[in-house]
Amino acid sequence: MATEKPDRKPAPLQSDGWFPIALCCDVFNVNRPSFDITYRPLVPPEAIQKIGASGKVYIRIRDLIEALTQKRVKDALESMMKKAANGKGDDVLLAGEITPALEEYRRVKTEQAKITLEQMKGEYVPIAELREKLQPIFGNLRRAVETLQTRYGNDASQIIADAVADAAKAIASATDDKSKGK
Repeated sequence: MATEKPDRKPAPLQSDGWFPIALCCDVFNVNRPSFDITYRPLVPPEAIQKIGASGKVYIRIRDLIEALTQKRVKDALESMMKKAANGKGDDVLLAGEITPALEEYRRVKTEQAKITLEQMKGEYVPIAELREKLQPIFGNLRRAVETLQTRYGNDASQIIADAVADAAKAIASATDDKSKGK
């Protein structure tokens, strides 16, 4: 159970999104001087109020968070733009003059990104994993064919055996086509 600090009382305007500076410091886990240097300059003037005879300062926390988010997005975009302008993106192998090797590398990276996206969507199943999972199923079907043959003769089992063989060939053909990139 968390214990409250005895010297702090809830701010009267807190329910409206106005927080005292001390509580803002707690929210951002910084001391007052760090808050004044890092966060307070981001707060628009209309989001700062002095209340009471003591002049206690309150900040509308939503405005601070929005300003902080905008600053971080702007900083990230500027950083990306500088890297792109300097040819120093995250993947240094993508930068440089266009060569056949670079084009092949880009093609492979694109294919990897497509596979990752298909995996995330649940549309991609590795062929080896599929074959591994289907083998026990076909083993069970073959045993069932043998049981039918024993009980009802060759004619009954041959119908099922042919269907199982056709299904196995169709799956093998489909997975071979996929693994060869067709």
